[in-house]
Amino acid sequence: ETLLTIPTDRSGDIWSMPSDGSDRPRRISRGLLDGAYGFSVAPDDRIVFQTLEAGQLDLAIMNADGSGKTLLTEDPDEDRYPSTTADGRVVWVSRGAGGIRLFEMALDDRKRRPLLDDPLTEFARPAVAAEVGVVFEHLSGGIPSLWRLVPGSSRPTQLTDYRSQFPAISHDGTRLAFVYFDEQVGLRIGITGIEGGPPILSIDQPVSTGSGSFVRWTWDDEALLINTVEHDRTNLWRLPLDGGEPIQWTDFDEKRLLWADYSSDGRVLFFSRGQISRDAVLIENFR
Repeated sequence: ETLLTIPTDRSGDIWSMPSDGSDRPRRISRGLLDGAYGFSVAPDDRIVFQTLEAGQLDLAIMNADGSGKTLLTEDPDEDRYPSTTADGRVVWVSRGAGGIRLFEMALDDRKRRPLLDDPLTEFARPAVAAEVGVVFEHLSGGIPSLWRLVPGSSRPTQLTDYRSQFPAISHDGTRLAFVYFDEQVGLRIGITGIEGGPPILSIDQPVSTGSGSFVRWTWDDEALLINTVEHDRTNLWRLPLDGGEPIQWTDFDEKRLLWADYSSDGRVLFFSRGQISRDAVLIENFR
């Protein structure tokens, strides 16, 4: 006669600021869940992002100033984590009745095509570079690992055989950053070559794999951007590769910072901010 449930409410909007910090951030998007599950800046600086505009998780595109917003997908499936390439394509994760699939679309013709022969069984999150293909996190049996789909192939190869997630490809396409589990010290950030294998560099920085966590490369590939340092989920932090202390890159005191990406020339940094709230609701005398 009693039910206990935990409803979740999530919001998101997209902001921009000069990457050198010379001006304050400004909001360019005020939609529902805009960028909360990822966005990516295309070569022409249009932004492809996940939104809840039509009551379902679709992909949309808009100009760098927030104007010209239009939907790219309109279907019952949940579309998340878009990643654009230098040759004008976008790859994303779609979850629906047919399972979890990776799709790609050329932004000029907007015709989708599946990238894998078979659907994935559990969660996936892609990172894309046109020359090296698609690297994606795949959760199987509760254990995440990283896989790579080279251009022209529909069968991925496994890059890591240990608990690893949140892949990010360096801008020069040679290195892969990710979060992995070290049995001695716990969750850490690792870096390896694009061909995979064990970490060749481990950064002694505690991180989180909670909802909305991410790892990104800075524009010059000399550091990483993270949004999970101890006691702070509201700001973006620059993490040196030499093990130095993280440097705070934004100055917010509310909402969570959920995603980040650069403009095509690296001069503008875009990021999404939002709220994730959960409440316990007790329903008594239920019939």
